Amino acid sequence: MFKKLSLLVLAVLVPVLMFATGCDGEPPAAQNDRPVPEQELPDMAKLEEKGISLHSMWEEAGVLYFSGSGMDQRALEIITAAVEDETPIIVFEQPEVLLVRGTIIEISPTDNNGSLGTLYVEGEDRVDTETDAAYVYISQVTRILKPEENGLRALPFSELEEGMEVEVKITGVVLESYPPRAGASTVTIKQD
Repeated sequence: MFKKLSLLVLAVLVPVLMFATGCDGEPPAAQNDRPVPEQELPDMAKLEEKGISLHSMWEEAGVLYFSGSGMDQRALEIITAAVEDETPIIVFEQPEVLLVRGTIIEISPTDNNGSLGTLYVEGEDRVDTETDAAYVYISQVTRILKPEENGLRALPFSELEEGMEVEVKITGVVLESYPPRAGASTVTIKQD
């Protein structure tokens, strides 16, 4: 009963919030290339423990947007607690797409608007990837992962190196035609 009531409340509340904030039902375009708001980031470990993966976060017209997988009422509660002010928040589910699998050719670190840097990745044209080469933006919410015996270990941007084999997943739109540009949600270093 409670679950049905919660779903009904969400079904009513989300459209009302979207109308009140001017959102037309579609997530704003090009999420990961937008400046990350100067807000305290939610506790990523706490989100991961709950099966929630934050892929991107941005501010537009005074509203904070968070996209990811496992985005539900728990995610909204955790994120709202982290923000600590009256800023309107919209969370939504957005699946990751495998953009490119290949070698990091170039790393361009930056330190502006929440961006950590850009990777240029080249690989082969494969059936399961969107492209064979891409520029990918790395933000504060991009997960950089390395497989280990006991699972995946999170790494800082500074541990990425040219020549590493990686798999890059994105959420949101791809900018430009070739090579495409997109904000990375996850960069996974492939085993040697």
